[in-house]
Amino acid sequence: MEYLNKILILTFILMIISIGGVNATDMDLVSDIQTSNHVDNNYLSLASSDYQEESSEEGIGISDIETNLNDSINNSETSGKVIKLTESDFNKYFNEEGYVDTTKVSPYDTLDLSGNFHNVEVMIFTIPVTVISTSCDAYLKDCTIQFDKVIASESKWAKVSNLRINNTIASGFNGVIATNSAYIEITNNVIYTESASGNPVRLLASNHTRVTNNIFETWYQSTSGFNASWTRSCILLGESHYNYIANNNVTVKESNPIYLSSYGCGPSNYNIIFNNTIRSSSKSTKTGLSNPSSWTYGIQMFGSYNKALNNTIYNVFRGISTDGEGNEIVGNIIFNITGGYNEGNDGTLGGDYAIVGSLGSLIANNTIYNSKMYTFGGSGGSAIYAGPNNEIYGNKITVIASSRGIHIGASSCNVNIYDNIINTESGNGVYTLGYMNNLRIMYNVITSESGMGIQIKKQSNSKYPTNVFIINNNILTFNDLFMDLSDVLNKNSLICENNTYKKIFVVTKNTFFRYFDNNGNLNCEDIDILVFKGRFDSDDLNINSININKPIYILGNDANIKNIQFNITSNNIIIENINFDVEYNSTIYFNNVNNVSLIRNLIVSSSSNPTIIVSKSITTILSNKIQSNNLAIVVDYGSKVIVNNNLINVTGDYTIDLTNSGDFSSDFVKNNISNNYLLANLKGDESVSYSNNCKNNSIIYDNDGLISNLVVKDTISFINQNPMLVIKLIDFEGNFIPNKKIRIYLTDSKGQDRLYSLFTNNHGIALFEEAISIDNYTFSVIHDGNDIYKPSQVLNKKLDVIYMSTSLVASDINTYYNVPIVIKATLKGKGNVLLDDKIVHITVNGKTYKNITIDGVVTFNIGILPKGSYSINYLFYDDENCTGSGGSSKIFVNMMPTSIIASNVVIFYNDGSGVVAYLKDNTGKGINDKKVVIGINDKTYKKITDKNGKVALAINLPPKTYSVSLKFSGDSNYKSSYNSMKVKVKTRITKIIAGNLVKYYGDGKKLVIYLKDTNNKAVASKSITIKINGKTYKRTTDKKGKVSLALSLSKKTYKATIKFSATYHKTSIKKIKVSVVAPKVFALSKKVKKGKKLIVVFKTYNGKIIKDQKVYFKFKGKTYNLITNSKGITTLTCNIKKGSYSGVVGFKSTSTYGTTKTNIKFKVV
Repeated sequence: MEYLNKILILTFILMIISIGGVNATDMDLVSDIQTSNHVDNNYLSLASSDYQEESSEEGIGISDIETNLNDSINNSETSGKVIKLTESDFNKYFNEEGYVDTTKVSPYDTLDLSGNFHNVEVMIFTIPVTVISTSCDAYLKDCTIQFDKVIASESKWAKVSNLRINNTIASGFNGVIATNSAYIEITNNVIYTESASGNPVRLLASNHTRVTNNIFETWYQSTSGFNASWTRSCILLGESHYNYIANNNVTVKESNPIYLSSYGCGPSNYNIIFNNTIRSSSKSTKTGLSNPSSWTYGIQMFGSYNKALNNTIYNVFRGISTDGEGNEIVGNIIFNITGGYNEGNDGTLGGDYAIVGSLGSLIANNTIYNSKMYTFGGSGGSAIYAGPNNEIYGNKITVIASSRGIHIGASSCNVNIYDNIINTESGNGVYTLGYMNNLRIMYNVITSESGMGIQIKKQSNSKYPTNVFIINNNILTFNDLFMDLSDVLNKNSLICENNTYKKIFVVTKNTFFRYFDNNGNLNCEDIDILVFKGRFDSDDLNINSININKPIYILGNDANIKNIQFNITSNNIIIENINFDVEYNSTIYFNNVNNVSLIRNLIVSSSSNPTIIVSKSITTILSNKIQSNNLAIVVDYGSKVIVNNNLINVTGDYTIDLTNSGDFSSDFVKNNISNNYLLANLKGDESVSYSNNCKNNSIIYDNDGLISNLVVKDTISFINQNPMLVIKLIDFEGNFIPNKKIRIYLTDSKGQDRLYSLFTNNHGIALFEEAISIDNYTFSVIHDGNDIYKPSQVLNKKLDVIYMSTSLVASDINTYYNVPIVIKATLKGKGNVLLDDKIVHITVNGKTYKNITIDGVVTFNIGILPKGSYSINYLFYDDENCTGSGGSSKIFVNMMPTSIIASNVVIFYNDGSGVVAYLKDNTGKGINDKKVVIGINDKTYKKITDKNGKVALAINLPPKTYSVSLKFSGDSNYKSSYNSMKVKVKTRITKIIAGNLVKYYGDGKKLVIYLKDTNNKAVASKSITIKINGKTYKRTTDKKGKVSLALSLSKKTYKATIKFSATYHKTSIKKIKVSVVAPKVFALSKKVKKGKKLIVVFKTYNGKIIKDQKVYFKFKGKTYNLITNSKGITTLTCNIKKGSYSGVVGFKSTSTYGTTKTNIKFKVV
């Protein structure tokens, strides 16, 4: 049993998923995370320093990378002249198209920018330069900095630094773009863009570029016309290699924040993406949860041998995705994978993967937590997706709901998964379904509440995983099935050995008596681990003690035990991570037991009894926080008792009493009391009474109680701004003291006092949120103390409540005609407080508008303005709390750029098609009611665009290739545009559509023929020749391409030839048969008895019954009108003399069965 206990402890040591690796600077980001989805590491306790040290020693070479890059940076200083540049000087150094004038600016010069650049759309450099703002005040609005075919050197780099760029034009504006360039550094910039297909940084066919220490953000408004939300990546690479992207803060709404794309270009290889902070800002208006869609992968790498190292990624649909070969994903922290597949989801469904590996990927030492992955259309649902030849080790994974830990792809062979710590709720730890070989799953620690540790599934009876090695894994689960290997057990290709399985059971208040009897005795067998989850109160359960009488590991998951004593009466027990609050009895009693441990618990006792009693037991009490009204720990004849690394507060005679310790076993070892922090409010003379080994304990004697301190500052507050005061109550260590009373005496300028009482919350903080009038106050704050804490010092501070001064902040707007103008202004109070529910007025173009601020921002949708410059005046009037303020800005409405969209076409002669073109603005919107001039074959045609900006011109020209020009001359609001295309007119290919014809002699049926082209269009007004029975007929097709020919032919079968031939048309010939037939009419019997019926049968030429047809029978000068019945029969009663007779039978209507008449002969007998 002792050996089993050691295995159990080792298992939990290895199970730790530590989130301690998150940088301190990342704590500011936590507020953006959905607080309802907290990290639950209660099942994974006892952090192993050995494991952490082993993980941190993996040789990734990051330090070498940084050293080499820093050396390069030191060599990148420029040596050219410095040119001070403002917007007013721009035209001195750049031409009208934005290209730098290389007669005035030389390679490696520095352009030092300052002030606003609001009317500069682009700066294009064809030589290496440094673009910087040494004053850090350069603000570029709707502007792109472009390096075109700039090849610097390893010793001298081109550089863009210290700039602020804000691009809000709807489409096409990047921040910094490099094409066919090398050795460019982009650093310390702040770039924001709302442009579709606009990226803060875009690298196309550019190598050896550094993008470091920048702040990038992209955004889009769903109502701003052409959205293309997915085109707004912050850093976009296409066919670019050996670049270094590091230490950037990257935020998107619905795009890949860092995107190594191969769309329209080749993949990007050998790039390093290091230590960036990456997130999506998209949130559901319905739930307030982060709701990124499947457009949003934190890092998307199309390419090979790239490295994603030590990045922090959260609030995205997928964390890191690879496509290529030999990529490395190492040391990243990924959390809150969330959202849903479609845009506008409510954020409750989940993302798909945290990491996706491609061929030969290394996925190591990553931390993934607080993430919910969902299966979309058969994919998704796992923290890590393993591709072929993947090495996956040292990862720490905690996922929620049905998310799986690691999913091995259906055809992913040669996958090694080892030394990972995987924690799931209902999902499987490692899962695969498919047809692959050489899978090694070894040395992993897998915990799942209700899922399985490992599941291996076959694709079919003939396709299943082979050469599967499952060795030395530790699996803990609530599920009865630890592993599902049934699909491969009998395949002679599975090695499964030395795996350890432990079953976990969860006890809650509602399931307590499933595991304990009415007296609190543990009464279930074969439980290795029992997890207490939630609150357990003696009043609710009607018990006073829980009696642990079997070897077991008891672990808390947010567990709170109220007024219930734990009695330990069995060996080999661990109690960990439980909060105890006991008022009446001792909290924990160890009675004559060996090898029991009390680890990382919070124990609060206000009882007069000792908090922990160790009686004749071998016990380890490690890393607990204990607050006791009397003795914290009493050791009664105990040996080998270890009390180590505990924080113990007492108000009784002693902290720890070992005076009765003795030798009750033959293997006597002295007790060890060491490295504890002991705080005592002593009534006696000693804080520790002992006769055994006691060392390195820090002891504080404080006869008046534990020290409590108040922290609060002098405050200036504005009328009706809450909270006014934040008061913190802390102990001598700086820990917050919760749920304690605070008194505040508030004195106004007239000396009148008011008393307020507050209580600190669970975090030791009290908020004074009273609305008080404008005045200068003094206030005193005090905590009176209690049996444990002595009173705090009295704090005397100042509180001034004043009117809030305000400011209105608005930026100039640079836009195009026909783009709806949205004016935004921010109303701020002193200290940059955003003011809500305030009325702001603006005046623009002679009209005044007003609206109310929301989150400090007021928005005005004023529609479309003609080209020109407009002033905006803002005004906020004084109110009962704030002083008024005003401001102004400009609207610059520029002529809208246009483009004519047209493509080369191939048409057939006279088929009714031709030129189709669209006139569009730069947002992709069609421009209606504008004249476009089309030139073709030395003629021009004027066409007016429709509501979609479309013009069309049908071409009826002889076959050949024609050049077409399309021109829009522009007007006062739209710029001109031009395009050209080619129209290839081909000989029209035709086909004759006609089938064999069967008609009855003398009926009205005609031969019908259609003439169509290869697009099934009718060929109208064309002559068709028909030859039949030695005669030739010509007919002209109607608008449907149809001709018809009435035929008067005797009964037999004829051959007909149909031919079409015309200029610019391909000749068509069709041969068919025309059969002229007669119906079959006959008497069923040629002999009829007198007085009986003559039966005549009517059938078609091919023997089918003719029913419900009007026929006639002419006999002896009389005509009898009859109708065929359902069997095609008519009858006539023969009341005539015996003898031989004949009659003529025919159809009343000739349109269907023709004019054929049949002579019926019969004999009356």
